[in-house]
Amino acid sequence: GIDGRELVGRLWDIPASEVTARRLLEAIDVLGAVAAGDEPVEWFAPAFEVSAACVSYLRTEPALPVDLVETPMATELRASYRALNARFRTALAEHLPPVGRVP
Repeated sequence: GIDGRELVGRLWDIPASEVTARRLLEAIDVLGAVAAGDEPVEWFAPAFEVSAACVSYLRTEPALPVDLVETPMATELRASYRALNARFRTALAEHLPPVGRVP
């Protein structure tokens, strides 16, 4: 029979997926450095773009068990994306009026 890792290798391009996840993680790290030094408004657009790219990736990533992939970058990406999303929401809430209330 075929083992799990071999089957995964036949069905998905895991190395390419890992490269994409690693690039997204690097982009999140860069955003963190930018956000730490700038006014949050300065990183809204890049944060939105990186968030959209993360969501797009995570919606199509196969979410395989850790024992079937050598380096589960997607797991790390999910955690980093959640932290970015929380920071982004907080920054937006501080700079935008509440929904339904226009100044």
